[in-house]
Amino acid sequence: MAEISTHLDIKILLKVENELENLYAVVDAYQAMQAIQIKVTEVERTHPFWREILTSLTSLFVINWCKLFGIDSDDRFWKQATLEQKEFRELVYRNAGFDYQEWNQYRHAMHELKNELIIHLTPYHKIDHPVDLAQAFSVAESCHHWLHAVMKDVDISEGPVTQKDYVAESLAEAIASLESITPS
Repeated sequence: MAEISTHLDIKILLKVENELENLYAVVDAYQAMQAIQIKVTEVERTHPFWREILTSLTSLFVINWCKLFGIDSDDRFWKQATLEQKEFRELVYRNAGFDYQEWNQYRHAMHELKNELIIHLTPYHKIDHPVDLAQAFSVAESCHHWLHAVMKDVDISEGPVTQKDYVAESLAEAIASLESITPS
């Protein structure tokens, strides 16, 4: 079992289980963006249709990421199960390349991006505060792997958290979906 530094009882884990939809919205949105990067040419991605799709996916990704990991996330049960866990924080720092200060700065940058996407997005979707979303995805991926280990031993969950390879499966499914609707 993953090491737990703050007590997690079954009630907390059940409440965390309800928040997993946000985590997998983050994973699936990012993997859909990656599938588009792989399967749709750079020229095609500049067309309004793909620009709208990519902006929508980016917004979905950032908003849900901020709900879980952002500076203004206030779900104390989610934080007890993740951000307050020493092993989880160390995994995030290692996998995303953060230290404490960089993690805090990154969370603020994601908050600014969320505000820009929601409130100040230009009609042509020019983003003034670009953020490396790969690091945010690394946090979500780390969270999946850590929660998979924690929840597996508690045996309370169904869905993506029970699938060790869900992150890779999400990308494969997104690519297959694009291939099924676009000509070769």
